[in-house]
Amino acid sequence: MTLFPNIETMLKDVLGIAGKTKEEYLLSEVFNKYESLIEKLNSNLGLDISKEDYQNLWYFFVNIRNIYMHSGGYITQKALTTLKGGVNDKIKNFLKNLEQKGILYEILLI
Repeated sequence: MTLFPNIETMLKDVLGIAGKTKEEYLLSEVFNKYESLIEKLNSNLGLDISKEDYQNLWYFFVNIRNIYMHSGGYITQKALTTLKGGVNDKIKNFLKNLEQKGILYEILLI
């Protein structure tokens, strides 16, 4: 979790979007600029994960990270609303897609 801000800052600097993009949407910006990255990730990991699934996982991670880094692990009403809303749906879709592809177990081992 503590590496996250360093990676976020580096990605925003590389993309030239510092101060212009919220961290929830950062991975979309990365994939838009480096379209072959998804293929390389999947090839290196031996997986078949869609752009949408990577983005859903990133969105979920960002929101979990925000709970720990902005409120010390205390789940605020705002965080709870976010988790019950879009994040919950996105992570459910992500896990469902991985399960349908038969690679959920492999992801959990990484």
